Amino acid sequence: MTVAAARPAIPALTGLRFFLAAAIVVYHYGVAQAARLPDVIRNVLGGGFMAVDVFFLLSGFVMAYNYLDHKDGLLRGSPHAFWRARVARIVPVYWIGMLMFTPLAIPQLWRGDAAAFGAIFVSAAMLVQAWAPPLAVLWNPPGWSLSVEAFFYLVFPRLGPTLWRVRRPYTAAGACWVALLAAAVLVSRLDPHPAAWAWGEASDACDWNKVLNFNPLLRLPEFAAGILACRIWRQGATWQSLAFLQWALPMGIAILLAWRAPLNADLVALGFFCPVFAAWLIVLAEARGGVSRFLALPACVRLGEWSYALYILHVPVWGLMLSANRENGEWLNPDELPFLTLTFVTAVGLSAAVSRFIEIPYRRAFLRALQPAATHA
Repeated sequence: MTVAAARPAIPALTGLRFFLAAAIVVYHYGVAQAARLPDVIRNVLGGGFMAVDVFFLLSGFVMAYNYLDHKDGLLRGSPHAFWRARVARIVPVYWIGMLMFTPLAIPQLWRGDAAAFGAIFVSAAMLVQAWAPPLAVLWNPPGWSLSVEAFFYLVFPRLGPTLWRVRRPYTAAGACWVALLAAAVLVSRLDPHPAAWAWGEASDACDWNKVLNFNPLLRLPEFAAGILACRIWRQGATWQSLAFLQWALPMGIAILLAWRAPLNADLVALGFFCPVFAAWLIVLAEARGGVSRFLALPACVRLGEWSYALYILHVPVWGLMLSANRENGEWLNPDELPFLTLTFVTAVGLSAAVSRFIEIPYRRAFLRALQPAATHA
């Protein structure tokens, strides 16, 4: 079979996606307001970038759940069907984000060098910008993580079954964590910089830190850990007694961030909380507990369905809103909460429209086009 029947969705994980995307949006939009917030709140919200780490884990978890046979770990369907489905899922909205960013990219990136400008555009359009850290966040910055995801999708048909069949998934997951920490420690030694995870990170200018954050190979252990987390969850062990972790784990991380626990910035950015996030996904997927029930509410699930579009479009929306506001005599102060709120609501509304009229129809049409091949071996 080249196309596998869809498994029942895990509503709590779909709902979670919106709140992860919203954390990243607040992190990006909140720069202007950061200095005005109490230190405790600023420190917690300044950790919003870690939502990307959860997204990478969640991607591995969901890919394993949907596309691997839970008994023998074989890929459900053909690799080509998997890749086509992934392209149909991410490319239309991704290119819309690139198109929306174009009016912002030209004045920011054009320096009279057509070759350089073309390299930036082509690398982003082809989803390979994360392999060249200096280019990673130039054209619609959130797109770098889709470049990383594209690599994950490329290797999943072989990596997923291999990891699913390991005899000791806990040990393998621990090895992924060690690999992440080792990379973070190495980078902190090669290019030391102030330990900070609040807005305006000092690490932004560090070349080695860009490699750490953007290189797909260095982020692969997070995706692998997500696959292994799904494997552990599907082993049959009950997680019902650990439902309290649904709120206890994120609360513990928030407390650490709020009081500025002495953690190295590289460790926070890559790997330190990986086991916590993996356990969190498992207890949420178990669908036992108040947090899971809340995330599984129809409203949360619907918001979760818009989350990908929100993530990709929120920076172009921000830039275009700033430009429109400036052209109209700054009728709203761009550093004040009303403008930030209006921009956030606009981004969510546009994401809903794009999801409804572009993302979902295109994906369904693409999958229908694949359906006749399902009867062929």
